[in-house]
Amino acid sequence: MGRMVLGIGLISFGLGSLFKSWGWLPLNFCSSYQTWAREYWPLLFILGGIRILVKEHLPVLEKLLTVLILISVGLWIFCSIWARQEWLNV
Repeated sequence: MGRMVLGIGLISFGLGSLFKSWGWLPLNFCSSYQTWAREYWPLLFILGGIRILVKEHLPVLEKLLTVLILISVGLWIFCSIWARQEWLNV
């Protein structure tokens, strides 16, 4: 599980940085995402609870929920760093 978290985190951050440097992300992507995340952050707890409940019975759904949670957190970290750093504006 730890390797998956690290792997998805690195992939999310790397893709976000790459897409930003290529101009594939709109200029207001991070501010839009952070606005959305500030409003809907409790959904992470709901998804986490569902993940715990289905872990034994629906392993595919459990993995999907894990990936969704990790991507959401990875995007939040990326946007938090990018909003404060100009070195990503290559």
